[in-house]
Amino acid sequence: MLRSKINKADYDKLDKAIQIEYKQDGSADAYLLDVDADSDIGELRRAKTRETELRTAAETQVTNLTKKVSDLTEELQQDPRKRNDVKLLEQSWQKKLDDAVADEKVKTTAAEGKATATSKQLTKILVEKDAQEIAQSLCGDNAHLMLPHLLSRMTVEYDGDTPVVRVMDKEGKRSAMNTADLKKEFSSDARYKSIVVQSNASGSGASGGSGTGTSGAGAGAKKLKDMGDKERAEWAKNDPAGFKAAVAEQNAARLGANY
Repeated sequence: MLRSKINKADYDKLDKAIQIEYKQDGSADAYLLDVDADSDIGELRRAKTRETELRTAAETQVTNLTKKVSDLTEELQQDPRKRNDVKLLEQSWQKKLDDAVADEKVKTTAAEGKATATSKQLTKILVEKDAQEIAQSLCGDNAHLMLPHLLSRMTVEYDGDTPVVRVMDKEGKRSAMNTADLKKEFSSDARYKSIVVQSNASGSGASGGSGTGTSGAGAGAKKLKDMGDKERAEWAKNDPAGFKAAVAEQNAARLGANY
């Protein structure tokens, strides 16, 4: 269990993944546990740390048993009266060592499985959080239509033990982009202009336009049922996936209203 307050010496001994759970308390020699940190992410990081400690303990046990076998063998070989028992004792200790190695392998496999599951869960939380913020900012009530497209461009990499959200390019390769760059790209992408709230879109067209209502102020917030045939056709052309999702949502709403 993490202590609520530690000094700098104890803080420096902590893993980086645990250090970020603490914040400095005024003086340079006092650190407090950040109880306001995101509880889900904090718990996942602590779970990963516990799994690492479990594996380290198992490896230490194997090392200690190996040393005991070596020390006992050396002692027996130096005492002529015990030489007849060396083989029997070696077999006994070898069995204990084999059992310890097998047990350590089982624990390590289990720990690695938990670590993988923890990493996937942490990735899902971090990526969905950032993607949801971008989609909500750009599309308002239509955020769910853009969310899948944003998620396909985001992943998590580890800087040591610290998870960091990375943005991939359109081909799914690593890029130098950050989430702000991704938001800017989607806000100016013509495929999504029918669902992007106009005040968040880049470029001209905040007012005036063709007179169809698709480029006027607030037009991006329109729902499918409020659009004219021309607006729907434009949406279907520029963003087939988003238009299809909107149609499916509208049909589901109608079906539910009949019950």
